[in-house]
Amino acid sequence: MNYRTFIIVVMCFMHIALRAGQPQIDSLENSLNSSSPDSAKAVALNKLSAHYRGTNPIKSLRFTNEALRISKELNLSGIQATAYSGLGIIAHNQGNYRRALEHYRLALAIRTKAGDSLAVSASYANIGNAYMYEGAYVKALDYHLRSLRIIQHFGDSSSLDVPFTNIGAVYYYHGDLDMAITFFRKSLVIEKQFGGGEDMTGTYNNIGGIYAEMGVKDSALAYFDKALRNNEESNDLKAMSASFINIGALYYNLGEISKAITYYNKALDIDLELNNEHGMSMCYFNIGEAFEYQGNRELAIQYYLKSMRKSTDIGHLYSMQDVHKKLSNMYATDGEYEKAFASFKLHLILKDSLFNDQKSKELGRLEAKHEFGQTAFEEERAIEELTKNKKLHQMRRDNIQYSGILLLVLCLFGAVFVTRRFNVSPKTAEGLIFFTFLLFFEFCLVILDPYIDRWSSGEPIYKLLFNSGIVALIFPLHAFFETILKGRLVKG
Repeated sequence: MNYRTFIIVVMCFMHIALRAGQPQIDSLENSLNSSSPDSAKAVALNKLSAHYRGTNPIKSLRFTNEALRISKELNLSGIQATAYSGLGIIAHNQGNYRRALEHYRLALAIRTKAGDSLAVSASYANIGNAYMYEGAYVKALDYHLRSLRIIQHFGDSSSLDVPFTNIGAVYYYHGDLDMAITFFRKSLVIEKQFGGGEDMTGTYNNIGGIYAEMGVKDSALAYFDKALRNNEESNDLKAMSASFINIGALYYNLGEISKAITYYNKALDIDLELNNEHGMSMCYFNIGEAFEYQGNRELAIQYYLKSMRKSTDIGHLYSMQDVHKKLSNMYATDGEYEKAFASFKLHLILKDSLFNDQKSKELGRLEAKHEFGQTAFEEERAIEELTKNKKLHQMRRDNIQYSGILLLVLCLFGAVFVTRRFNVSPKTAEGLIFFTFLLFFEFCLVILDPYIDRWSSGEPIYKLLFNSGIVALIFPLHAFFETILKGRLVKG
């Protein structure tokens, strides 16, 4: 029998936030009819594309192309990058990894130019996932490590689960289960620490899949059950379907075909309810494979044909070529050679339209040495550029704040001189002068602190001496001004 693999969750990103229920989706769709082309409409289109990507890729593609058109016309670079990422993910889900990489790189170029570190890290993750599914594991790991290092560089600990999950997936598909489960556990620690409930569901499924691959049935079922409980709490039906498929795959691999079919049907019921055509195609294929194993060839062919129709409707090339290969084998066994030849021919055409996995692996091996030679330089350049942009932004902000403080100090000195026209008490005069010089002292500390820190090497005792020196310089100046200004301010 064929060994069923498991749904391993990876993290692809459009770099937008979408937690929308059906009423909100309906509202977004209704807004498209009345909105003129602007940034708000382009954002809505990208959000709708993300919502429909898993269930209706054709509709998702239409929304993304429209968002891209508007963003190009209005020169909205951030929204344009999001649209390119969306197109990449759609192509990725269809198994067209070459096209996905083209779109991901266009998004990366825009985001690198803008200096958006989080978005650049997300683009690296998307590119890494595309290479992983091509079988180019060296390149995949390279890009996921870039994503990880940028997140570590900017101290965003709550996002570390993303590269950990993706690196774990690379090791899983490469066949290194020990390394895979190590990174999935790292991801789970981060998600528990920062409360990533939805992400934890995917990680539970991933760890369960690893144990299933290892043949540890009880541990696999325990993690799949944790994922299901999380899904029920969050009412995430699509993720629940993935959990049922994984449990079904586990029973299939153990030879418990009736149980496998039961869980595949549970997943199918959910996908039918959600109108998730990609999920339906996967369930039909799995059920067909289970019936084939049982020797029920008539039902197997019926379900394979259902899977083919659904995968054709949504344009999922990878699924289509798998189904045609299955049908070709079955028709040939039954002596229907014309049908077998027709299906095998379609399988080859579809396979050729996708990037060949074996060639990708060979390319990965041939280019590995060169890629790793370039990785350090490219990564350093990317981080350096991002850091430079961050420093420039911080410098502009600090200059504005310094100017504001200096302006306030000057205004207070001006207020001191203006108030000489009015009768004020000695205590008021002393308080006004004291506050002005106190603010001036703090301003001097803010300006000189980086230099003091450098000269003192961060030693507290030396910093105290430097600060005392500033006080010693300001104190006589304060006394001098207090004597003169009090004479002007206090009449009589």
